[in-house]
Amino acid sequence: MEDRIRLRLLTPDGLGWEGRVCSVSLPTPEGSVGILRGHAPMLCAVAPGVLRCRNAAGETRRIRVSEGVAGVEKDELTLLLQSVELL
Repeated sequence: MEDRIRLRLLTPDGLGWEGRVCSVSLPTPEGSVGILRGHAPMLCAVAPGVLRCRNAAGETRRIRVSEGVAGVEKDELTLLLQSVELL
């Protein structure tokens, strides 16, 4: 578990998705941002698009996200979004 980060997607309706992943590709207004374990603390806007996260087995999950805000701190990535759709 030491090589993973905790990813939480929160919407006004509650928890949209949660899991432990090795990497995340996050859509932002400036382009895609990669998040790995040990990432510096960060707060950024999220653009509508497809978030991609990879687990320890190398499998990629795609999740459609609305605009919102993302924060990284201590190997945890939390997104506050209007909506989440698992693809």
